[in-house]
Amino acid sequence: MRTAKIPESAFELGLSPHALALYAVLLLHRNSATGTAWPDRETQLRMSGTSVNKLTKWLDELKTHRLIERTRKRATNVNEYHVYLPDDRPEPESHICDSDQNHTSVILPPEPESHNCDDQNHTSVSNGIKDNQRYEPTIVGGDFFEPEIEEKKAKKSRSKPAVEDYKILLAECVRRKLTTEWSTKEISKLKELAKRQDFAAELDTIHASYTKYPASPPANVEGDYRRHGLETLLNNWPGEVDKCVSGRLYKFAITKAKSNPQLEGVEIVK
Repeated sequence: MRTAKIPESAFELGLSPHALALYAVLLLHRNSATGTAWPDRETQLRMSGTSVNKLTKWLDELKTHRLIERTRKRATNVNEYHVYLPDDRPEPESHICDSDQNHTSVILPPEPESHNCDDQNHTSVSNGIKDNQRYEPTIVGGDFFEPEIEEKKAKKSRSKPAVEDYKILLAECVRRKLTTEWSTKEISKLKELAKRQDFAAELDTIHASYTKYPASPPANVEGDYRRHGLETLLNNWPGEVDKCVSGRLYKFAITKAKSNPQLEGVEIVK
């Protein structure tokens, strides 16, 4: 049985117990030569004992502590993790210029639009700043920044993936050609599901499980409970998520499954 050795310095970073457990899972699958790991979502959930709703939170905590970097391989739809040891973490990003350490960046407010108005008491507003209002930029960590610009950047970074990205992953789940046109009912149901708080994480879980095997699974799979119609999959979404998380999407022959390395990370159901 493989074991993950967690460096003692990792316990001094103030990680939550769940994040520490997930870090141990990533270390267990880490290639010591390259530092990369590719455990699928099912393996992470099963071995760390966390839930689908919280998995992204613990991954973000590890990323905040600079213990992992995550990239998604579009060709294979697999997340690749670069897992760092506590003493080998990359340095935090610095905002100090090399040429002048005392340099302070300043973002000036946009020039107000000119208004010709005979009414001296008239107050025009341009870009959220009144003409008769003094502009006072906010200072954070020695740098000036414009609050409205920063808020727009934050909203953009929090934007959800486009529906078209969802359609590609769902089409791959049921092996539908990307050129096949979606019905009105399918599009309506997808837009409804996309409003779920954890839909993106749920879709990743279902996609990883549904595409784990080809249309005809190996001989040691006695039961294949995947949905083959897109509308049926969407209409039974919560149940499909539960089957994938609990490992009940496939039923394996017990006698053949124990020695099959392809079944690593998949729960065997009697």
